[in-house]
Amino acid sequence: MDYPVDLTKARWLEKKGLVMKVLDKTLLDKTDMGRELDKLHTAYRAVDWINLSAKGAYGTLEALDKDEAQLPGRFKKVTEFQAAIPPLIAHAKNVHPVLKNHKLVPKGVSDYVAVVITKSEDLKKSADKITLAELKKGYDTARQSLKNTQKIAAQVVMGWIPKIKAGIVEVRKKPNAATYNEKLWQSVRGMGTSAAKYDYLSPVQPEWKTLTSIQPNTLKDEKAILAHLLKIEALVKKTEPLFPK
Repeated sequence: MDYPVDLTKARWLEKKGLVMKVLDKTLLDKTDMGRELDKLHTAYRAVDWINLSAKGAYGTLEALDKDEAQLPGRFKKVTEFQAAIPPLIAHAKNVHPVLKNHKLVPKGVSDYVAVVITKSEDLKKSADKITLAELKKGYDTARQSLKNTQKIAAQVVMGWIPKIKAGIVEVRKKPNAATYNEKLWQSVRGMGTSAAKYDYLSPVQPEWKTLTSIQPNTLKDEKAILAHLLKIEALVKKTEPLFPK
């Protein structure tokens, strides 16, 4: 949300210079806009506007949930900003007729206060649209988008599972290192590489890393091959329930 330059203390001081010499101190204090403008501007700057809404992308659902959990604290500053607008509007509406009807006050000063009223009211309309419920909708949208992305990625990773199962069948027919290398090794490596990329597969990442580190030429005989196939089968069964539904 952009902040109007007309609602700054600096802009008021430009205008205030025109009335300082014609108003007595009591009236000058009464018609001063600086305090309320400064309160509002300070409240606006206290809001973390950049991180207020859900981000465009999150690596994991855990990261999204952690960010959303901090939303109420960030939104508290928004409510403080929203609450600072009505006092400025009320003060400006009180000041405007005083300055407008004073014979010695230049018209430009009261015109400026009228601008403050209009822009403050516009700002209030925009600020009031910012609600915790609406911000949470943004997180819901981001969450669904992330889940969809994870499902697509999971489908790619899951594609290794049937290849591994088919490879196991082939290797059992002829359990030797050459057959393992030709029919199964690449699928095991593919699965191991893919598993390392996704947090939801973290429970099985170490085991897939171990399996992919075993080179075909280290499986010296049929017994070693068959034992290795059992480990792969067990890990596949352990992995399948972890994929996003």
